[in-house]
Amino acid sequence: MFRLEGKVAIVTGGARGIGAETARVFREAGATVVTWDVADGADSRVDVTDVMAAAKAAAAIAKETDGSTSSSTTPGSSATRSS
Repeated sequence: MFRLEGKVAIVTGGARGIGAETARVFREAGATVVTWDVADGADSRVDVTDVMAAAKAAAAIAKETDGSTSSSTTPGSSATRSS
């Protein structure tokens, strides 16, 4: 298993399905995970098709962390930041 201690991951489409499972695996690997989705059940309601809203949400997360944010996309969504 891979380890993600000290990493922050944004998982789009994270309310259910593949996105929720990705978030679970990343958390088990030690990452701090923030899930985004337009569906109920995500940490934040973010429509990643709105580039400005997604960029603003990613900047807020980066500000709260040390900027080591990475992202994971699930089918039908798009990543906003990766480093």
